[in-house]
Amino acid sequence: MSSPNELFAALMDSAGCSRSALAKDIRELAAARGLNNIRCDHVDVGRWLQGMVPRGEKPALIAEALGRRLGRAVSLNDLGFPADHR
Repeated sequence: MSSPNELFAALMDSAGCSRSALAKDIRELAAARGLNNIRCDHVDVGRWLQGMVPRGEKPALIAEALGRRLGRAVSLNDLGFPADHR
């Protein structure tokens, strides 16, 4: 079983972002990019906090969503996600 992702949790806390709010931000960013196949809800965010690594476009969308809330760039490394995971 994976270990909780403390880096991701700390960034969400710093951004004052709930699981539901982050999921909504991800869906909105995906839709704006024409990525209509992206699904995300608070349960997905909870899984990532517990250590699962998101796949596909989601890591980049997470980084952008939290970066917007924090007013700075957020990298996959900042989130505790491996850069090469697809």
